[in-house]
Amino acid sequence: MFRILTAIAVITLPYPITTVVAPSASACLAGQYQSTDGSCVPGPSAPINGLIEGGPPPGATAICRDGNYSYSHHRSGTCSSHGGVREFIGGN
Repeated sequence: MFRILTAIAVITLPYPITTVVAPSASACLAGQYQSTDGSCVPGPSAPINGLIEGGPPPGATAICRDGNYSYSHHRSGTCSSHGGVREFIGGN
């Protein structure tokens, strides 16, 4: 057993242990998340007073089925935690 452990130690010594660190969520401001392209975008937000009739807030790209606005830069995954997309807005 000692010989096996010694052999493993000798074989693995030349290989350094590396750690991969994922980007921290704190790279974005509060209320934002990091999109798939690495940019920070506002998180989905509920319409003011629950009304959609006033029009979308600046930068909104979709209305989710639960009534929240999304600011996603890509269609894929937009509103994924909000019941899917009700409607894309702003030519997206």
